[in-house]
Order: sequence, then structure tokens, then C-alpha cells
Amino acid sequence: MSRHVRTLLAAVAGVLLVTGCTAEAEAPPATPPALSKPEARKVLTTYATTLNQARAKESTEDLQAAQTDTLLLLEHGRMLASKKLKPPPVPAAGTRHRRVAARAPAAPQPPVTFTEPKFFIPRLKGYPKWFAVLAMETGSRQREAMVFVRKNAQSGWRGAYSVGVHPDAPMSPKLDKQGYAEALPAGQGGLVVTPAAIAKAHADANQNGKASRLGTVLRPSRWTANLFDTTTADRLEATRLGFTYARNYHPSGYPVFALRAADGGALVWYAVGDELAVTKNPETPRGRWIAPSSDIADLLGKDRIYDTFQASTIREYLATVPVKGKGQAHAIGAEGGPVGGYGN
Repeated sequence: MSRHVRTLLAAVAGVLLVTGCTAEAEAPPATPPALSKPEARKVLTTYATTLNQARAKESTEDLQAAQTDTLLLLEHGRMLASKKLKPPPVPAAGTRHRRVAARAPAAPQPPVTFTEPKFFIPRLKGYPKWFAVLAMETGSRQREAMVFVRKNAQSGWRGAYSVGVHPDAPMSPKLDKQGYAEALPAGQGGLVVTPAAIAKAHADANQNGKASRLGTVLRPSRWTANLFDTTTADRLEATRLGFTYARNYHPSGYPVFALRAADGGALVWYAVGDELAVTKNPETPRGRWIAPSSDIADLLGKDRIYDTFQASTIREYLATVPVKGKGQAHAIGAEGGPVGGYGN
């Protein structure tokens, strides 16, 4: 090999070496986390303060500053029920009024505080930004698995999910070397069910029980098989009393949030809604009544329904979702209740 060729090859190798080192040194930085852990702790503290203020004042404006989506609907439903449970005002002397069934006055809710928080903060580009928290709520034996979301640069952080889970429930998100979590898209593949599809599968399991095809991805639990059994029993009782009972479970339509689990699966927050309509049949004797469930009765302010009632309910869930071939998804926690309705 000539001296000229050797010199040329050495020069090229040097350029490649320098270029490679430069590329490695200038590797694009990792996507920044949604916020720092001290900032997340501040969000949690502010949330508790604002929620306590909203409850004390029964202020929907303050509530909207603390919560969003299904969590806002649930808390607003509780607020409505609390107002209905208050003793009715005493009518002025001489006025005619209907007798109101005596109901227990609403006990004031104790202030919310959270202890022993564990923050799971994903790295995210753009908005919405979100993170999860697992914390003990004062006065409760279970942990709250919460999601906070910031939808755009102009909005603040608000609670979107707050699901009660047993202290021993498996919840182990995958963390990187810096301690940050990995967010998964709603259409994430490789799982027994995508985060986007789990609410539909759960709703189908509630609706159809063992006949559900979509629901086979979920392990039977008190929030699937038991709900179907309860609905079936309620329908039979309504029929016996002379009422038509219709209940439709469906995905809530609100955003789902998912984190990569340490075992390669996912932890998914999602919500299922249901619409209930109960109507007296034309041939049913006058004066016949039906009792709604206690939570719906609280919202309606009525223990007995003589004609018809409708109620909308939301249930938030947290589920572990394994990779394909590794079993079924499992709802490890739930929180829910009626969010609206009427009856007479």
C-alpha cells in the first residue's frame, strides 16, 4: 500500500472517530419529566387544600379548580347527595307542604390529607401532562391511586382519578435510572388488552356476565361478575313489583392513563359509566313503589319511587394488564357512584 493511500485512510478514520465521539457526546437529551417530585408533592398538597375548601363551602367553582373529568363528576354527585340529605327547611306557618320522608342529615366530611405519597412521574412531550400518586388518605385503611393532569399550558393541575386500592394490591410501575415512570399510549400493543379497549371490555362484562366475549380479558371480580349478578337480581325484583328495569353499561368516554409495569405489563386507570332507567308499567296498581339503591336514593333525596327514576353512574378503576399470554387483566381498585338523575 502506498504512503499516499495509508495517509488518506488514516485521515478518514480520524474523521469517523471524531464524528462518532461528537455524535455520542451530543446525543439528544431524554424527554423531560412532566414535573419534578417536589413540584408533584406541591400539587398533591394544593389539591387537598382546594378540595377541602370546596367541600366546606359546597362550591362547584372551587371543585372545578381541584378536579376534572370523572373525578369531578363523582365529587359533584356526592355534593348533590349531601345537600339532599340535609334536613328540609321548616315551612312557614299556614303554608301547605308535602310530607318529606325523614332522612339522616349529612355528616360533614373530615378534611382530606395524604401521607406516605409515592410519585410516579412519566417523561412526556407536550400536553396533556400527567403523573400518578399512591398515598394513604387519613382515616382510610386503603391507599388512593390518583392521577393528576395538566391539559394545556394555561390550565393548572387537577385530579382526574382517585381509586381506592388495598394496601397489598400489586402496583409496581417500571422506573428508569432516574426514578421516572414510562407512560404508555392508549393504543399500546403487546398487552392482553389495550388501555383504550379495557373500559369497553369491562362494560361488556358488567352487561353480559359469563356470556361476554370482550370481558374474557378480565379476571372475574366483585367489580365484574358481581355487578352483573346484582343487576340481574335488581331486574327480577323490579319485574316482580311491576316495573320495567333497563341498565346499560358503557365506556365513560373520558381519557385513560397507563404506566408500564415492572413486569412488562401495564397499570391502567379507566372509567365505566352506566345508565339506569326504571319505569312503572301501566298495569301496575296505583300506590306500588320501588326502592332505589341507597346511593341513588341519597342523590334523588327519595327512598321510594312511585312512577319512574333515572340515574347515571360512573365508576373509576385501576387494573393491572399483563402482556399477551400472561393471564387476564385484573381490576385491583374501584371508586364510583351516581353523578346525576331524577325520580318521582
